[in-house]
Order: sequence, then structure tokens, then C-alpha cells
Amino acid sequence: MKRDYRTIVASLVTSASLLTAGSAMALTEAQISAVKKTVSAVPAVELAAKSAELIAQASKSEKEGTATAILKAVAERSPASIGSVVSSIVTLTPSIAAKVASTAAQLVPDQAATIASLAALAAPASADEITVSVTQVVPKSADQIVQAVRTAKTQASVAKAAERTRASGASAARVYPLGGGGTVTTAKLPINPRAYSGGSFPAQVPNDKSNYATAGGDPGR
Repeated sequence: MKRDYRTIVASLVTSASLLTAGSAMALTEAQISAVKKTVSAVPAVELAAKSAELIAQASKSEKEGTATAILKAVAERSPASIGSVVSSIVTLTPSIAAKVASTAAQLVPDQAATIASLAALAAPASADEITVSVTQVVPKSADQIVQAVRTAKTQASVAKAAERTRASGASAARVYPLGGGGTVTTAKLPINPRAYSGGSFPAQVPNDKSNYATAGGDPGR
């Protein structure tokens, strides 16, 4: 099995199109310092949310640089949080998923497989690229990385199928809210009009007791 994983990784690495530098803009020292200061002031449990906020605020050309600055600050501040931070960043910017995953794995190599898995879950379309980039920086964990990403791809596929099922079920269901969605009509007619001549109630309530001589008798039936 290990040989199979290495073969897969080797074939992926040969695809140069998977590894493109893009048009990322490096941050200034002042920007990097500001990111580090922000990350340092946030409780560990809030790092993922704050990271997503910083990425959302960054311009398109600075998102990759901002992500790198965030990951370096998180690795220094709380290495155990780097996986959740990767997930939050990649969810917002799937186009740089491979770069984010490889940077994080290089900073915290003992979490390489987990980082790759979380990145692939957040950006399943970039799973192969993530595998290549992370195994290049942490080659000793190649087998675990490939397996982790493979599992993540399966989980993402199952989740997507479940979402499609829920969506189709919701569109097929017909909901009638209170106060709208139909008209209720009432009429002063018996439930069984055939029981009465003319199909309607008699003009007067019958009071001839002889009609009810038999217990339970009803002349209208």
C-alpha cells in the first residue's frame, strides 16, 4: 500500500500546472507586524474566526501574503490551532489552498496529514494540488498525507451528495403556510345532500316524534 501512495504522489508532482506562483503581493513589514499583533491578542479558541476576518479584509493580491503572515503567527502562538486556521482560510480562499496547506505543514510538520486533510475538506477541487504541495515540504509523511487527503475527498463527496438530496427534497415539498396558500369555502349543506330532498336541509326542524319511534331512527337516512 505504501508503494501505491508514493506512486500516486510521484505522478502528481510531475504535473507542473498544479504548482503556480500566481500574482500574490508580499506584505510590508508594517503589515506583517500588524497581523502578528492581532493574532497575539486573540484567545486561541478565536484564532480561526479572526484569521477568516483578516483574510476577508485583505485585498485579492494580498490574501496569500496575509495568509502566510497569519500562519507564521499562529504557529508561534498556538501550533495546535493551525489546522482550524487553515480550514477557515481555505474556505474563504480556495484558490490558494495548496499554498496555505504547504506553508502550514512546513511550519508545523508533525500535523502535515491533518493540515492536508482539513484543507482538502475545505477545497475538495484542489485536493490533488494540496497533496503535491504538502508532500513536497514534508516528504517523510507522504503516505499519511495521501491517505488523509483521499479520505477527505470521500467525506467531501458524501457531504455534497447529502446536500443535493436535501435541496431536491426541499424543492419537491409543497408547503402551505398559515394565512395563505388556499381558499376555504363553507356552505349550509348537509354532509350527505342525498339524504334530503332537494339536497339541502329542510326549512323547519322536524318535530314529528313518530318519525323517531325506533331508537336511533332518522327519517333523513
